[in-house]
Order: sequence, then C-alpha cells, then structure tokens
Amino acid sequence: MTFKITKLFHLIHMTDDFAALDKWYEEVFGAVRFTDGVRGFPYLDVEKRDATLTAVAGVCIEPLAPAFEVEGADEAPIGRFYRKFGSHWHSIAWHLDDPLDLSRHLKDKGVRIFGRGGTTEAPTAADPIFTHPKDTVCALEFMTREAVSQLPDPRYVDPDYDSIDWTTRTPLGLKDLGYVTVTTTDLDRAKKVFVEWLDGHVLGESTSDLTGTRDVYVQVGEIVVQLAQPVGTDSLAAVDLARNGESLHSVTWQVADLAKAKTFLADKGVTAAAEDAHTLLADPAGTFGAYHRFTDLSVGQLTRI
Repeated sequence: MTFKITKLFHLIHMTDDFAALDKWYEEVFGAVRFTDGVRGFPYLDVEKRDATLTAVAGVCIEPLAPAFEVEGADEAPIGRFYRKFGSHWHSIAWHLDDPLDLSRHLKDKGVRIFGRGGTTEAPTAADPIFTHPKDTVCALEFMTREAVSQLPDPRYVDPDYDSIDWTTRTPLGLKDLGYVTVTTTDLDRAKKVFVEWLDGHVLGESTSDLTGTRDVYVQVGEIVVQLAQPVGTDSLAAVDLARNGESLHSVTWQVADLAKAKTFLADKGVTAAAEDAHTLLADPAGTFGAYHRFTDLSVGQLTRI
C-alpha cells in the first residue's frame, strides 16, 4: 500500500440549479469561483452534467446538476442519483499521489471501482476513480492534482489565497471547514473503510443529543470525517439515513461567532432545524436540499464534550 491521500479535491452538492447554488455559496460564504471558461465547465458531455467549482476557505465545493436539456442525462450516473435522491450531498473527492495503487487496494477489499460516466474500464493514473457508495458507506472519488492541473484552483495557484480573512469576507464569520458527516448503520464497518482501507486516523469519539448520533472522528488526508450512527429515529441524521441510506449527510462549518452567523443566515433564508449553545443544524429547505451545520467548536472540543 503506497498511496497517500492528501488535500480535499471537492465536495459535490447535487442540485437542480447549479448556477443559483453557485451564487448562494458566493453570497453566504464568500466563495471564489474558478471554472469560468475552463474546458468541461459548466457542461461535460461524458457525464452529461452542468457544474462549477468554487473555493471556500480550505475547501472546494462543486455545485452540480444533471444537464436536464440533454437527451440521456437522466440515465447517466449523475442523473440517476438526482432522480433517486434529489438535492443532496453527493460525494467526497480527495487528491492523492497514487490512484492505481488505491484502486488495486480497494478492489482487493471487494470495492467496485468506476471511471467517468460510470465506465468499468481499468483506469489510468490520469483518471478519476469513483467507488460504489454501498461498498464505501458513501460515494468517494480520488484523483491526482496533476491530472487536473489545468484547473486554476486558487488554493494551489493564487499566492494571495492563504491570506484571505474568511471571518470578515461575509457576515457569516467563517473560519474553515469543521468536518464532514457520513451517516452509517454500522460504525465498526464505517471505521474499517475510513481507517483501515483509507489509512485514516481516529481522533476521538463522542455522542450528541443535538444530532442524535454516536460519532467517531477520523482524519483522512487533510480533512476530518465524522462517522455518525443515529441512536433514535427522529433526528435529521436518522431521517436522512432512513430516507436515503448511508451517505455523505452533512458538512459542518466552524464560525467565529455563532450568534452573529445565525442572524446572517436568517437574513439569507437559512433557519435552524435544531440547535444548542454551540451548533446550529440548518433546515435544508434554505440550503438547497443539503444538510449544513454551523458551530463555534473545534473537532478537539467536540470529542471532549
């Protein structure tokens, strides 16, 4: 096993209106779009999709929609996902240094691997590899940075990007990504995928009355994945799991001042479905169908609560 998973490539937010969603990330988070005029954006024929890539602090978000006007788009993998789940988080994508080694490693574990457009042909080192979500708890993608070096991702190419003060860029007071949440029916199996198979490192465990889950925090590359198993049936996580199965459930953002963030979010039509003193779970009706959380706690603080 020689592969090394590194920086987050992107998180895909599936929607029926990628342009409106892209604008929402810009207005709420201060996101920096970087795919204008880039080949394959907004439309990519092999996937029959429309998309943009936009940078938010240390993260890249991909607002994505099936190209509804294109014949056959509803039968492509992205179109099938939308037909089944609607607007929802789709997948986590990482950069890594050796996708072919990872592909062999995961296939040895029984994971089904796909290429662009759902092809099952053997990938090359320049190809993205996608996992079947039922084999890895949620849909995952891996690709080298070199393979997408034509993308002017400001996190890599803008020397001034790291000096951006995200806490003042919009009234949200964003600090950075906190963690991403993957819901599961089996924490032991999820840990096997993210720790044993993907070479992750367990940072800690906790339980949450607010989210109604038992949680394990795993460092995978440069981000933290919260593996969450609902303990009841009424929480947002439990409802999402019952409706959509195991998946990338939510993205949590760390903010400087939760009260100020709540006021700003309300002005943008984002209200709390549930909250406590430190964390707000946004109603997905105001966040284009995908679950977002906002917290003033770090992962280290969460695992000590």
